[in-house]
Amino acid sequence: KMRKLLSVLLMTILCATATQAQNYYMNEDCYWGVRLGVNVGNLAFDGLEPDKSSHTGLNFGVVYGMPVSDDMPIYFEPGLLITAKGVKVESSHKQEIKSRLTYLEIPVVFKYRFEEVSEDVCVEPFFGGFFAMGIGGKTKDFDNRVKRNSFGSGAYEHFDAGIRLGCGLGYRNLYAEMSYDWGLANIAQSNFNYLGYDSFDDTIRTRCLTLSVGLNF
Repeated sequence: KMRKLLSVLLMTILCATATQAQNYYMNEDCYWGVRLGVNVGNLAFDGLEPDKSSHTGLNFGVVYGMPVSDDMPIYFEPGLLITAKGVKVESSHKQEIKSRLTYLEIPVVFKYRFEEVSEDVCVEPFFGGFFAMGIGGKTKDFDNRVKRNSFGSGAYEHFDAGIRLGCGLGYRNLYAEMSYDWGLANIAQSNFNYLGYDSFDDTIRTRCLTLSVGLNF
């Protein structure tokens, strides 16, 4: 499914770009864009080092950019995304457990646009944050063949927020970016018991590397 979605989006972007002529988004004061990408998510456990690996998921949504200064090419860009994060863990009882966390996310970043590369190319480093609300996801215990709601009782908190740092590259109306999220909120409920640890200190934070492509208008 992931490959099919990426293929469809790339074809849509290429077709739309071919019809845009010279009306590039970097020539406009404000712009909006569509995004689709891949997340490589993980979770940070304070005071605990479980045997874990990353979880891959999709993100997709829309963004809107607007200038914040008449003298400098700084843009404010909020958005609305559906994004999937998570982790794969081998618990203290040697159980293989995979948690998928799907969020409705509001990213809020400030971008500085370097347009000196060429007439139709720009580079956009950015910094900001994100706010997210869990809307779904499953935690699977493969050894016991148990599937539970990732935001159920004794599991993960719905709210998450953190810092986002990254850089984007625009070519005409095509856009691609890489970013990294440091979650600051503790997403473990006070009675967290999903991973089977007897001395867990109840502090879990999200981490996520994201690669996205899209189209800006």
